[in-house]
Amino acid sequence: MNNDDEIREMYNALGEAVLSLLDAEETVSNQAILSKLEQFADGATDESKIMSYWQARKLFRPMAAPGSTENGPADKKSVRLPHNRFRVRKLPTGSRED
Repeated sequence: MNNDDEIREMYNALGEAVLSLLDAEETVSNQAILSKLEQFADGATDESKIMSYWQARKLFRPMAAPGSTENGPADKKSVRLPHNRFRVRKLPTGSRED
C-alpha cells in the first residue's frame, strides 16, 4: 500500500466515524470522533483497518500550541487539518446579485 492509499484510508476512517455519529444522532465533537475511532479499532479484525483507525485518530488529535513544551492539546476545540486541503475562493466583485 502506498502513501496515497494510506492517507485515503485515514480520511475514510475519519468520515466513517463522523457518519456513524450522525446516523446515531449523537453530538459530533472532537472527543466523540476520537472515541468512535478507538471503538472501531477495538472491534476491527483486519490489521490494515485497525492501523487506519489509529492513524486517523493520531491525525485528528488536537495539536499543541506553538512554542509549547508539552505534547498536549492547546485548545480542546482545535483540530489539526492539512493546510493545503481547503481553499477559500473569492467571488469576483459585481457578480453578486442583491
